[in-house]
Amino acid sequence: MRVGNAAIAQFQADVVGEVTVAMERLRLAGGKEDHFSWALQRLLLTFVENHIEDRDFGLWEMRRDAQYFTHSRVMMWAAFDCGIRAARDHGLSGLLIIGNIS
Repeated sequence: MRVGNAAIAQFQADVVGEVTVAMERLRLAGGKEDHFSWALQRLLLTFVENHIEDRDFGLWEMRRDAQYFTHSRVMMWAAFDCGIRAARDHGLSGLLIIGNIS
C-alpha cells in the first residue's frame, strides 16, 4: 500500500456491479433475502442510473484524469442486468424502474 493512497477519493464505477453480481450469486446459491438486501440493490441501481455518464478512475486506480473504462462500463451494465433479473426471476417486491425499463 502507498502512503496517501488516492483511491479513497476516486470514483470506481465497477464496484456497484461487483456488489450486485455478488448479491445475485448469493440468491442463486439459496441465500435468504432480508429487508435490507433488495433495498440496498435498488439504491445501488439508482446510483448507477445517476452516474452512468460519469467517468471514473477504473479498477486500476489511475492517477490521471477520470475516463471511460470498458470494465467499469460493463460492470455498470451488469448492475442493471442483475437488478432486472432480481425483480423478474426472484419476485422481489417494490417497483424497479430504470429509465424506460420497468
